[in-house]
Amino acid sequence: MTENSQVELGARFGVGSEVLRRLHASSIVDPEVVRNILKRLRDGERELTGKRTLRGDAEVATIREILESELAISSRYITRRAGESVFLNFSLEGRSYFFSSVALSLSQSHEPARLSFPSVLYVAERRDRPRRAQDFGSDAPQLVRLSCASEDWSAEASVDDYTAVGLNVQTSLSSPARIGDQLQVEYLDGVLAGHERWAEIRYAGPIERQSGWLRLGLSVSEVPVSSPIEIEKRRTITGSNSLGRARQSLAILSAGAAAISAKIVGRGRSQSSADASIRVVEYRNDRGEKLKGIIDSTGSQRGATAVVIPPAWGRTKETLLPLAATIVETFRRAGESVSVLRFDGTRRRGESHKERGFETPGTEHLKFTFSDAIDDIIASARFLTEASEINASQVVLVTFSAASIEGRRAVLIDEGRNIRGWVSVVGTPDLQSGMRTVSGGIDYIAGGEQEIKFGVQEIMGVLTDVDLFLSDASALRLAFLEDSRRDMAAIRIPVTWIHGANDAWLDLERVRAVMSSGDRSQRRLIEVPTGHQLRSSREALEVFQLVASQVGEMALRRPIEGALPNLTSLETRRRAERERLPNAASDVRRFWKDYLLGRDGALGIELMNATRAFDDLMRLQIKGLGLVAGARIADVGAGTGSFPLLLGDVQDRPSALAIDEIDYVPEGLERARTLLDARRLSGLSLRYVECDLNDAAALTSTFTPSMYDAALLSLVLSYVRDPAEVLRTIYRSLKPGGRIVVSSLRRDADISRLYLEGVDELRQGRAREVLGSGAETLLDESIRSFLNDMARVLDLEEQGVFRFLDPDEIVTLVSKVGFCSLTTSLSFGAPPQAVVIAAEKPSEAP
Repeated sequence: MTENSQVELGARFGVGSEVLRRLHASSIVDPEVVRNILKRLRDGERELTGKRTLRGDAEVATIREILESELAISSRYITRRAGESVFLNFSLEGRSYFFSSVALSLSQSHEPARLSFPSVLYVAERRDRPRRAQDFGSDAPQLVRLSCASEDWSAEASVDDYTAVGLNVQTSLSSPARIGDQLQVEYLDGVLAGHERWAEIRYAGPIERQSGWLRLGLSVSEVPVSSPIEIEKRRTITGSNSLGRARQSLAILSAGAAAISAKIVGRGRSQSSADASIRVVEYRNDRGEKLKGIIDSTGSQRGATAVVIPPAWGRTKETLLPLAATIVETFRRAGESVSVLRFDGTRRRGESHKERGFETPGTEHLKFTFSDAIDDIIASARFLTEASEINASQVVLVTFSAASIEGRRAVLIDEGRNIRGWVSVVGTPDLQSGMRTVSGGIDYIAGGEQEIKFGVQEIMGVLTDVDLFLSDASALRLAFLEDSRRDMAAIRIPVTWIHGANDAWLDLERVRAVMSSGDRSQRRLIEVPTGHQLRSSREALEVFQLVASQVGEMALRRPIEGALPNLTSLETRRRAERERLPNAASDVRRFWKDYLLGRDGALGIELMNATRAFDDLMRLQIKGLGLVAGARIADVGAGTGSFPLLLGDVQDRPSALAIDEIDYVPEGLERARTLLDARRLSGLSLRYVECDLNDAAALTSTFTPSMYDAALLSLVLSYVRDPAEVLRTIYRSLKPGGRIVVSSLRRDADISRLYLEGVDELRQGRAREVLGSGAETLLDESIRSFLNDMARVLDLEEQGVFRFLDPDEIVTLVSKVGFCSLTTSLSFGAPPQAVVIAAEKPSEAP
């Protein structure tokens, strides 16, 4: 098989059902077994827990009565409407379970609520690595000695099963053993004889028919278990006072308005890259391979501090220009010199070395390994300290997202020779949890341990050879949480980890476990009110100031205040950096077809449209349209017809509405026609119009003056080449007094919580409820494909093909066109990821 055919296979095929069965939790489908387990829950008055509310309260329920096809429950904070899904977890006799049910009625006063009887219970496996039974081999440990210093007891225990990070043992104790107790474990036989580990009791329970004996479940570590590090929870990112934040907001608003005037409204042109003085550098790693980067600096570089920023997953050096500019401005204001190096990794996107035959865009990551990524960081730090024109006195490493994996090991290998500080921003604590979250639940790491072959897969929009980099990560001992803790315990330089409170990709407790390992005297774990995407938004710029202040404190041994760069100049520089690179070939029409219909033509944007977050967004937009009987509406960027589909469910909608479904993907319009014809909606007259919103002639011929009473542009304005021209066209096509509703994803829109909460809803029954019974069989693979396409949206935004807009930017655009009576709302998830502007054409306008 050729390399190109491997790429095609990775793009077309996902993970097979047999692999998923081997990886995923077991299930109980026998109705009598399910009923018996639920009876034991009821008789023991055990609590079941659901998801957390927006206030942070956990949904709690207890089973009151078990009927033939229903459960009667008492509950707190469960506010489902009849017909909605309820997802509940519980533990029984040391095992964890979960199930999905449907709310049949709401609780009234003290009356119990009723749920449908669950058809299946899932057994939740909480271990990162599967334990091996004692028949695994003669080298398996059979006997260990447990010691608990706090309770002053010691006892031998027989081993039932084990992994490198866990033990299940039986022992006889006269002293109490409690969950959370810290133990020392000495292996008395087998391959680990004589070795000692640290452990924590995770489960303790009696053994039936063996009086005085306990079964203990232990988490085991090579690193001593210690009290968790303090989390600095911030309500504001930078900690600035109200006046300081107000000044920053004004600066950001002013710069945003200037950028709109220059770029979007068309009153300016980009300056040349020469005008922006971009300093490109080349250097070599230990294998002699080329690394290419960009240096930003202030003051005299020789002997000063340097900062190295490796690329995040799938990103290039240009992405983090705003961070580099913020660090430079912060040091300039403090009267200090600094050089900041952003570089492209080898065998990855960008301008650095690629494997022969893998230079084509989309194939670059197919030879990626963490070994290369680690070497790239070490080579970059060495370049900064050894290059004669820089000769940095010290280097501070700043990593984003998954780059924390290679960053952690690079810091450990460097041992403080060049790298004197590390700031991890929304960092992945361990490879296993990071991969599991962004893959739709597939545990690639556990699969690799079971010698499952995955081949070429798409991870967050990037094709990569999973088997290759898993093998490399395993050989380096980089994959598991225990690996992260072991590395961190050996790191002696200052480390600051900045975690986003709304970042659903990452588990704060796993981050805390890593940061709590080893000497914590020079460490800070800071939680800030952001999500995972941090590139150009207001929140991102504030985080970058926090990063810059941490870098300054590590390098200068004194606190310095983060400073905002000139954002108008930053926009000019950003465009200049883009212009020096070859234009990336993007088949946008093909992309939108895949996005709308799904790559296999099964399920695409319907997955997002089926979520409650999108439902809330669409209902807000319908309200903003102010529809009246007989109105004619333009649904601009209609996709697969989500607007009329939802409008059909609005019981008090006006009668005799005429809707033009307008889009430039004919296959999307055809699916809209199929879906809407099947619904047979009364009172709606539908017309399907193909129109390219980037084509001026098409706009003129499609939108004639004063033909519409209202227009909806739902999540479309960010994707057109000239938003102002589209808005002017819509303005002309509206009758005087006509209304427009425009929505857009915000800058740095964070899809993590939207995606994960949406997936939960779909898997708990909403897919069947909204999309039909056949949707469930297509769900897993369609979800993974759609996630990759959502990541591709962000990639195209980075390339400048798309542009997300903040509220003030849309307000500026809509106002300049001539609309009045503007109202601004936020929607689409919690926290909201989209801005909605409703406005009207003046009644006296021609």
